[in-house]
Amino acid sequence: MKRTAFLSAVGLCLACAAGVLALSSGPQGSERSQERRPEFYAEQVLDQINVADPGNVLGEPDGGCAEIKPGGRMTVLMDSRIFYSDASDDGAVVLKGDGKYGLAGLFRMTEEGESAWLPLLPGGTPGGFKFGPSMFPVAQSTDTIRIVNDDTRSVYVDAVIGYGKDARGQ
Repeated sequence: MKRTAFLSAVGLCLACAAGVLALSSGPQGSERSQERRPEFYAEQVLDQINVADPGNVLGEPDGGCAEIKPGGRMTVLMDSRIFYSDASDDGAVVLKGDGKYGLAGLFRMTEEGESAWLPLLPGGTPGGFKFGPSMFPVAQSTDTIRIVNDDTRSVYVDAVIGYGKDARGQ
């Protein structure tokens, strides 16, 4: 079992590296846009550390922000599952101002239901995020997103957006 976990971790690292290279080296405009893809939003704050007004992150962007202070983090449950797609982004974090943050999703790693936090890659648009290539026997999807403040100043988050499948199911 430990060998399988090790091989999965190595495969994940290689997949993430390949995903970063693919995202950074592709020609501009080669990614599919978010047009005609339904949006859904964070519906519940599952946990938060060093966050002011965490409820402001829920729902559509409205100008009200949760303030994640330096060293803080917030975990949200989305209204629906976000699935990997071939579009430029699988979701987005709407910020007010500039701030540096880390982003991870809680993914089901095995058919038995074992889960692990995996980093989310930068997407093709500002604030957008992307899942890496799938290396696991289950569909790559998550409904739980964690935002961690990596900056020395506060990060102001207005909303977390997930993009649904388009009319073609992608």
